[in-house]
Amino acid sequence: HHLSPNTDQPSGKNMRNSSLSLLRRFQNKVLRRQPNVGDFLENSEQLFRAVFEQAAVGVAVVATKTGQILQINQRYCDIFGYSISEMLKKSILDFSHPSDTVEDLSNQSNELNAIVRIFSRQKRYFKKDGSIVWVNLMLTPIGDKQNSETFPINVAVVQDITDQKNAERTMKESEATARA
Repeated sequence: HHLSPNTDQPSGKNMRNSSLSLLRRFQNKVLRRQPNVGDFLENSEQLFRAVFEQAAVGVAVVATKTGQILQINQRYCDIFGYSISEMLKKSILDFSHPSDTVEDLSNQSNELNAIVRIFSRQKRYFKKDGSIVWVNLMLTPIGDKQNSETFPINVAVVQDITDQKNAERTMKESEATARA
């Protein structure tokens, strides 16, 4: 992977190029011949994996009832400072900031009752080192709640907005100082 300057993340250009390359190969296969169902499913799985793993945002599949992390990409782990294997042993509630927990439980109840289909908010979590990370969280419930203990599941997409929140706080402090 090519790394962007001053960061340990692959550059956006390389992620786009890699994803585009995979999409072009998939498109060329489809245009060259009519794929059978097995080929289509295999290519769909490869495409899903590429998008999931190369996303510039954190993506996790979480069991709604327990908060157990079922599947997670590396970017999500990077935001929280844990490895994939560490994250898979945890519940998403293990990271929640106490001030956000009451609202989380209310939203979870709404999701279980199918009131909310897509949920989005800014939220605080604790990183492995104990520091706070702010994220934009979009949560989408998926599945049939009658299907099994792990359904419905949620797909959680997070984007780190800590720098933005810190800049907002600094600006408010500067404005307050200027008025004083």
